[in-house]
Amino acid sequence: MKIPVTALALLLALVPAQAGDFIMPGERGHPGDKASLTRANQILRGGAIAVSVCALGNGIPATGAPTNSNMCVGSFTLNCGWGPLQTIFNNGAFTITAPLTPFAGAGFVGNEGSCIVKVINQGSAAAAPTFSGFTVKANPGDPFTSTNLSIFYISFWCIRGHCGYNNTAAQ
Repeated sequence: MKIPVTALALLLALVPAQAGDFIMPGERGHPGDKASLTRANQILRGGAIAVSVCALGNGIPATGAPTNSNMCVGSFTLNCGWGPLQTIFNNGAFTITAPLTPFAGAGFVGNEGSCIVKVINQGSAAAAPTFSGFTVKANPGDPFTSTNLSIFYISFWCIRGHCGYNNTAAQ
C-alpha cells in the first residue's frame, strides 16, 4: 500500500518519540530548522547510494563495461561536484587537471571537496595519466601500469585551494 507523502508526514508527526530518541528540530511535526547544505554540525541519518558517473562531467553513468566506455575517455579537469564516485577509461595518454578556484579572491575557494576516480585501463595503448596543478609530490601512491583491464582508484581532495591525490592499484 502506498501512502501519499502528505499522509506519511502527518503519520510521522503523530508518532510519539520513544525513550532515547534524538529529536532533530523539524522532525515528527516539531517546529524548527530543516536540514541545510550550508549549516555545520547537523545529524545525518539514513543515506544515499552514489552512482559512479563519467569524470568528464557529461552526465553519462559509468557502467564499467569497456564496450560502453567510448564516451568516457580523455583529459579532464577534476570536479568532485559531479559526484563522489567517478570513472574514466584509459585508452591512451590523458591529463587530469586540478580544479580552478574562481572565488579565491572573495574569501571562498570554489570547487572544494573530495572524490574517488576509478581508472580502468582499456586496450594496449593505456598510459599513466599526467597530473597538472596539484599541490602534492609527483605520483603519490601505487605506480600506474599499462596492463589491459587493470583498475586504479585515485582519491582526490581539494581544501582551500590546495588539491592533492593518492593512487591505489586494485590488482
